[in-house]
Formats: sequence, C-alpha cells, structure tokens
Amino acid sequence: MEYVVKFYMSSAQVGVTMPGKMTLELPDGTKYSMQSGECLIEGLMNKQKILNIVNELEVRDLTNNIVARTAFDAGKEKRNTGLTRFFKGADKVNKDGVYENRKDLLKTEIIQLSEDQDPELLDTATGSYLEKVKFDNDEEPMWTINEKVY
Repeated sequence: MEYVVKFYMSSAQVGVTMPGKMTLELPDGTKYSMQSGECLIEGLMNKQKILNIVNELEVRDLTNNIVARTAFDAGKEKRNTGLTRFFKGADKVNKDGVYENRKDLLKTEIIQLSEDQDPELLDTATGSYLEKVKFDNDEEPMWTINEKVY
C-alpha cells in the first residue's frame, strides 16, 4: 500500500493506492487479475470526512479473455464547481435518476478481447457506487441502495 498526504489551506487529504496486480485463481481453474484505483479521503482537518474512489479499476477474466474497466468519478467533466455551480445549479438528475454533480459516479465497460479480432464491447454500466448501478442491457439496476434484504 502507498499513502500520499496533501495539505491545503484548511483541510488535508490522503490518497491510498495498492500498486501492482492482484491475481485470484478459483478452485475450478478460472483466473482473474485486478489493478485497483485510488481511494481519496478528503477533509481530514474538517468535521466532515469524505471517502471517494478515483481513477480506474480493471478486472480481467484471464480464462475467458474478458476485461471490466471501471472509471470512477465519471462525471468530473460535467461537475459544476465554484461560480458555475451557483449559476447552473448542482442538482441535475440524469436519465437513471442519479444526481450528476457527484464524485461517486462510475462507468464500467465489459469488453471481450480476442487475439485475431478487434475488442467487442459487451455491456456498459453507469451510476453511483453509493446509490444505484445499472447495466445498459438490463431492465432493472444491478444494485440499488433501496434494495430490500431479507
């Protein structure tokens, strides 16, 4: 693990990464490898601390040649900050009912790799890892915070 501490005017943030690849082999012989993103803890000197996952997480199914790439903070290009937030507002909702002005948004692409053909995009998921994640090819969300647990 690697820790990076940054101090700004009245707050501090810590970035936590686990450089390198992790590999998992299941009893049936299926193998997976993973490269993780970075966790960023903001506001260490404030009352409110915020944990966000940033950058990209990649999970590879080495047996079936499939890769899942998840980009965290997927809405950063659309995020309203400073005066823009004042004039345009911060509470826009996307087509899936998720607020766009957040750091917990993600986008996942499931890709079939091939040695003799171009990679094929199998599915895409979008949403918030704190609220709801939905794949494009599915009617219902894969996960939602409002899901009943029995």
